[in-house]
This record gives sequence, C-alpha cells and structure tokens, in this order.
Amino acid sequence: CSSKATDFEDKVEIKEDELAVWFTTNKENYRSEPKIRLNYLVFNRSDDMEQAQPGKDEIQALYESRKESYQQPEQRHARHILLKTTEGDSEAVRAEKKKKAEEVLLLARNEGSDFSVLAKEYSEGPTKEKGGDLGFFSNGRMVPPFDKAVFSLQPGEISDVVETQFGYHIIKLEEVRPASVRTFEQVKDNLAVTLKKQKAKTLTFQRVTKAYEGIMRSGSLEKYSKEGETKIQTSDYFARTDLPEGIINDPKFLDVAFSLKKGELSSIVEIGEGYAILFVDDIQKPELPELDAVRDQVVADYSKEKSQELAAKAADELLAASKEQGGLQQAVQTAQENQPEVTVTDFLQRSADGKDLPPNQLIQESFKMPWKQKLVQTPVQVGTSYYLFEVAERRAGAKEADVAERDEAREKLLASARKELVTSWVTAFQSRSTIATNESLLK
Repeated sequence: CSSKATDFEDKVEIKEDELAVWFTTNKENYRSEPKIRLNYLVFNRSDDMEQAQPGKDEIQALYESRKESYQQPEQRHARHILLKTTEGDSEAVRAEKKKKAEEVLLLARNEGSDFSVLAKEYSEGPTKEKGGDLGFFSNGRMVPPFDKAVFSLQPGEISDVVETQFGYHIIKLEEVRPASVRTFEQVKDNLAVTLKKQKAKTLTFQRVTKAYEGIMRSGSLEKYSKEGETKIQTSDYFARTDLPEGIINDPKFLDVAFSLKKGELSSIVEIGEGYAILFVDDIQKPELPELDAVRDQVVADYSKEKSQELAAKAADELLAASKEQGGLQQAVQTAQENQPEVTVTDFLQRSADGKDLPPNQLIQESFKMPWKQKLVQTPVQVGTSYYLFEVAERRAGAKEADVAERDEAREKLLASARKELVTSWVTAFQSRSTIATNESLLK
C-alpha cells in the first residue's frame, strides 16, 4: 500500500507565521534572475539575397573546381543467394553448406529459372525477402572475393560458388551502370543557390562591418543611430529564461548579451541567419523578493513539502502499527483515518516490470530482504509517495533451490572430511604411543 503526498494536499493548513518562517528559510530559492535591457542592430542575409545573383561564369568556375566530385564510378546491380557459415563451424558443416550451394547453383543456371524466387527459398542472408537484391554498388563496397566475382560478370551471368567470411554465395549480375560525370546542366541550379548564399553572406558582413566602423567613429550606438544610418532595435528588461517577443532566440546572441557589462558594446556577433551588434543599456541584478511578491508560488511549494511530510508520517505510523499488530493487513483494517488500499500481487520475479505492477524499486527491495522476514522495515520512497509492503509467500526459483542444495551437500562433505581427518589422526597417534588405562576411573 502507499501513502501519497497528493492525498494530503487538502490537509495542509496555511498558517501565516509558519509560512513566513518557511519562506525566510527558503528565500534564496526565489531570488530573481539577472535581467538586461538591450539596444541592438541585426543584419540578415535574406536582405542581401536579391543583390547576390551569381553570373554564369561564376557558376561555371565553381563547377570546374568541383568537377572531380561529380564523377560517378561504374556501378553494378547484383543479387545473391547466401548459405551462411560461422567462424566456429566444423569442416563437415562447411562442406555440407558448400555442397548445398553447388546444388542451388545448378538450379539457378537451369533455363527458365527465376533467381529471385530461388533466393527467397534458399538464401540465408538479410536480403532473402527481397529476392537477394543488393541494389547498385561500386567496386570496393563489398568484401574482396565478392567484389572480384561481381566485376568479372556480364549482365545476366551467374557466378560460380564464391566463398567469403559470411559463407557461400551465388551471384547474378543484373545490370551495369557505366562510369559518368554529372554535367554542368545537371548541377548548375544547385551551384547557383550555393553561390548566392555565399555572396549574400559576404554582402551582409560588409554591411555589418561598415556599421561597426561607423559606431566607432560616432562614439556610441545611439549617436550612430541619430546620424540616420540605421534604426536601433530596443528591448524591455528580460531574463535569459523568459525571452520577450521579438528577441532573437539564438545561443550566441544570448551568450554575448548576458556576458556584457552595463554600457558595454559587443563586437560583431554571427547569429543563425546573419550578424548582430549589441549594447547593454541597463542591468537589473538578482534580487531577493518579499513574500507578497511571490506568495502564490511560495504557498504552492510550502503545501507540496508539507503534504509530503504528512505522507511520510502516515507511512511511519502505519508501519509501527503493522509491527505491533502482526502484519500490514491487520494494521490497515484497524486504521482510523487515511486508510490506504492494500494491493495483493501474484508471484513476482526480480525482473518483473509493468504499469499494473508495484514500482520496480519495491520489487528489488523485497528480494533483498532476509528469507524469513515478511514486513519491510522502513517505508520505501518512490517520488513523493511512500510504500509499505510485506511478503505474503515465497517460492524458491530453480537457481536458488540449486544453490541451497549445493550448500547443504558441501556442508555434509566438509563434516565427513573433518570426522575422517580426526579419526586418522587419533589412529596414527595411537600407533606411535604407549597408552595406560586407569581402570578406577572407568568404574
């Protein structure tokens, strides 16, 4: 059964004096975050895209510089049937697999046979259900013996049995795709987009650099703005974890913003889609609030903590009653209030897990308990709940029974060995000694 903090939430009484003391103790948890007020300029690459159209000569030059990367090597489309072997297979097993592969090869070379159907029937490889289809691949993609066989075949031909570390293969070449080079016409549109982005980035960087130099000449961002060069964007005070609408949610932008001092201008900051220049107009330092300012949150946190304390206390009291009354069931039945529901499970294994089962932590604790102990000795906390349980019945698993039987047999053997050792020692001692018997002591 469990004692849950949520069951005690309505039992928490808020007393102003106690709440005030609790808030004083935990006041640091409510310290505000630092906040900043920014003036900043943003330069987006998208604003320069229209002017960044590349010429045909530029696109052609980029194509020539990348021409080697557009070369496509010869590719071959093949199917195969695999009779698998492993490193630990005996010679007899390998011989049997090879014999089977040779039999399948004869079937594959029969006129009118369908290689893909044979692959689905006989192959033991992962492409079995696809009729052995390996798709297109270039030389060097497969293990050497397999590659050598594939690239020596003509379309429609079937190889002899090929041995690799995976087993025995029968390979059929379906199609050859000759080596080629992607033409300028095929790639010019993609190259144009690449060049356009590069040129736009350059133009944007030129704009932000010009602006930064202008700010330096003017002496401040505000003076630069008044000269009519560009409009400054401003923000209200904000914390890093509470960004107002319009503020750029970019890690670099925020890292720089919250690293600057009041009145400090940043250098050029590269952000996701462009660049920015930041000026920290003001900083609000973290403050410890008064209770009234954060009362709702304080009451919620206080209630949560106190309800958990009540849940823990109820669990402790029920456990004490269980020990006095001889069991958990008896204690629950006689409980005057907060009577929890007792759940009875089937036999559980240590690895048992599921939404309808007790928390795994309880199951593990039950298996740690001594064999003769039934009632848990302390409540088990899982989250904000406290659980009590007792083991109603135990069954020894096969492994545990074997261990018990083995330990018993070992004890018997040790006892027998000790007895035999003592007997042999006494016999040897008697053979080397003269023993006198005092008859009067035996009367």
